[in-house]
Amino acid sequence: MDTLGRRFEEVLIVNASKSSKVQVVPSSEYIFSVYQAGRRYIVCLERKICTCGRFQHDEIPCEHAITVLKHNNVTYMHPYCSDYYKPDALEKTYEVAMVPMPDKEDWTVLDYVLEKLSYHLGTEGWLDDQGIEERKTRMRR
Repeated sequence: MDTLGRRFEEVLIVNASKSSKVQVVPSSEYIFSVYQAGRRYIVCLERKICTCGRFQHDEIPCEHAITVLKHNNVTYMHPYCSDYYKPDALEKTYEVAMVPMPDKEDWTVLDYVLEKLSYHLGTEGWLDDQGIEERKTRMRR
C-alpha cells in the first residue's frame, strides 16, 4: 500500500473537511458536477482535473474531487495523488550521487567572466585588477 508524506496526508484531511454541504451530480462514469455555495465545479477523475484548478495544479485531490470520491464510496485516495508526494519518490530524488564542488580557489573561471566581475564589483570589490591577474596566473598553471 502506498503512503503519502505526513504533510500531504494533512492536505487531504484539510481538503476533506471542506467537502461538506455540497451536491454531486454525475455526468458520466468519470465526470461530475459539484455544486457548492452557489457555484458549479466540474471534476474529471480520469484526468485528475477540477475547474477550480487545484486538483491538476497540486496533483492531490481538491475538496471537490474528494467530495466526488466520497460520493463514489472511495476511501483510499492515494491513487489520485501524484507519486511525488510518496516517500519513495523523495528517496529516489536523492539516489543520484552528488559530486562535491572543488574549492573556490580551484575553480576554472574564464577571463571574460573575471573581467565582468571586476567591472561590476568595481576596484573596491573582492576582485580588483590585481586579483584578476592573480587568478589568471593561478589558472594557467
